[in-house]
Amino acid sequence: MSACFLRGRDAHSAIASPWGKADAARMRRFCLGTAALLLAVVLLSSLLTYPAWLLADAWAPDRWHFQRVFNRVLMLSTLALLPLLARSWGLGWRDMGLHAPARRAAAQALAWGLAGAGMIAALALAGMACGFRVPHVEWTPGRALGHLASGVAVGLAEEAIFRGFFFLAAWKVLVPRAPVLLAVLGSAVFASVHFFIDVRAAAEVPHWGSGWALWAELGRLLLSPEPLLTRWLSLFLAGLVLCALAARQGHLWGAIALHAGWVFGIKTVHRLTDSSGGPSLWFSSDLLSGLWASVLLALLLAGLAWRPVRSPSP
Repeated sequence: MSACFLRGRDAHSAIASPWGKADAARMRRFCLGTAALLLAVVLLSSLLTYPAWLLADAWAPDRWHFQRVFNRVLMLSTLALLPLLARSWGLGWRDMGLHAPARRAAAQALAWGLAGAGMIAALALAGMACGFRVPHVEWTPGRALGHLASGVAVGLAEEAIFRGFFFLAAWKVLVPRAPVLLAVLGSAVFASVHFFIDVRAAAEVPHWGSGWALWAELGRLLLSPEPLLTRWLSLFLAGLVLCALAARQGHLWGAIALHAGWVFGIKTVHRLTDSSGGPSLWFSSDLLSGLWASVLLALLLAGLAWRPVRSPSP
């Protein structure tokens, strides 16, 4: 896997040379800062979701599900705290891979956006061929535009956090020692947080303890063997693919587009087909899970491993 992120002299020095005191200090600062951020996000999301839900429910009664509000608070808390961590590391927004030559970035984004949507289409067609999806068209051009906007928004926000800050920017802090470690740790967190899609809030009326209950339910799901094999594995591989793509291109726009293509494809397929059949290790209702998705992601990661990397400068 390290071929995705290191090559030549950098790869040799990273393996052959022991970490010095400066490297250890940077890694310690990275780990402590990341742990502090995660703890703060857990506390803020647990404490602020209930009052946020009360405001949302007063504004639009019975429209905002508690878990939906929780997900928004979780994302906004992370985005609000990131500048503080970036400042402590001496990093700016430019270090997050958002700056790139416009023409090249646009061409790469278009190609990878189409690739992401095409991958979801292939998984949907395979599911239909195996009897796990059936046609059920509820698609309109307006919904398609909404799906595209949602995909771009999700891709931009999540890639800025996971691949921009915790991979490309952190790589600058720890260069050239830790890109594989950063990719593995960041992808593990990325996969774990996405389990909140499967977390279900209790049926009772939300209260001050409901946010904590969602975190407890997440822990329970992460200890279940089947979700780890079918959902966590594919999400972990997706995170590695996005890291490898960002490393190969030296910016985020290809990863943002690939992520957006996945989201657009999933939402569109859900408007064109319905899930059918019983539970399966190979196919899932959310499409980018199951062993077939893991196989495709592993093949894509292997293909990216053979491509050159744009290593960030310290």
